[in-house]
Parts: sequence; C-alpha cells; structure tokens
Amino acid sequence: MSHLDFLAEGNICGQTLLRLVSRGSAIIAELLRLTDHIPSILLIDETSNTNASNTSSPSSSFSTAITVDPTMLKYLPILYDFRYLKTPEMFDKQLNTSIELSELDDEFYETHEVSIEISIAMILIVSF
Repeated sequence: MSHLDFLAEGNICGQTLLRLVSRGSAIIAELLRLTDHIPSILLIDETSNTNASNTSSPSSSFSTAITVDPTMLKYLPILYDFRYLKTPEMFDKQLNTSIELSELDDEFYETHEVSIEISIAMILIVSF
C-alpha cells in the first residue's frame, strides 16, 4: 500500500483526515487575519503600564509597537484579564452594581461590536 492510497477518494480515513487538516488550516488562517483587527486597547498590559512590546505579555507576538488612542484608556476598568476566569462573580458584581461601569461596558460593546462578534464566533468554531 503506497502513501497515495491513503488520499484516494475511497479511503474514508484519509478523506476525513484531509477535511480535518483543511478546516484546521482555515481556522488558523482566520485567526491570523483577525489579529490585524484587534483593538489596540485590548493589547495593553495594564498591570505593568506597558504595551505589547513587553515580552511577558501574551499579545507581544502580534505587534511590537502599539499606538493607543488616549480616549480608549477609559475602557481599562471593564477589560479583564484571565483573573476573570477564577472569580467571574466578583467582576460581574462590580460591573452590575456600578451604573458608570455598566454604561461604559455598553459603550465599549457598541464601539467594538463587530470585533466582539467575530471573536465570539471564532471561539465557538475553535471550541467544537
């Protein structure tokens, strides 16, 4: 049996693997394309007051110099890092008990709705 038989139309295993690899490649290509459209405010490392040039930042592979519109800095109080995953109730309570933060959250969503929807769609695609 040669390696060409594995990719033959009648070989279910080979065809399944080929579909799986092509879907994976399409997802990776879309993720790479989307990295060019990440709002710069999401690439800021708030804890160290640096931007993506900080090598400890997970987003440092996307860009080495980030220019952030100073008006976008107002959204930092509602943009959480991975600490949110440990205690989401605490962050949600903070957001829901403050009218100011709630309005800021709504404003951020309206301003970046397309980016948010695409990100959610990509997360759902990758998670299945």
